[in-house]
Amino acid sequence: MNKQDPIPKKGTLNDSQHWHLGLLVTLYHNHKVDQGYPYYLALQDYFTRDDGPEIEDEEFALVISVFSNYVLSELEKANES
Repeated sequence: MNKQDPIPKKGTLNDSQHWHLGLLVTLYHNHKVDQGYPYYLALQDYFTRDDGPEIEDEEFALVISVFSNYVLSELEKANES
């Protein structure tokens, strides 16, 4: 993972973590299109769902960290434009 690529490649996250990260990124972009606060709304939608593979707290904390870095990177790119 580096500044240009905020989502780590396979190997850093396991398949279950990638599933959860992919869902968060999808929800973020869905809300980004037509609503304010896409980060907050993506997390809110995510926590109302009851599906996907189980992950441990430590694994989930890493998913949230990577997702947060991804959103910050997206916002930084938008501000540079």
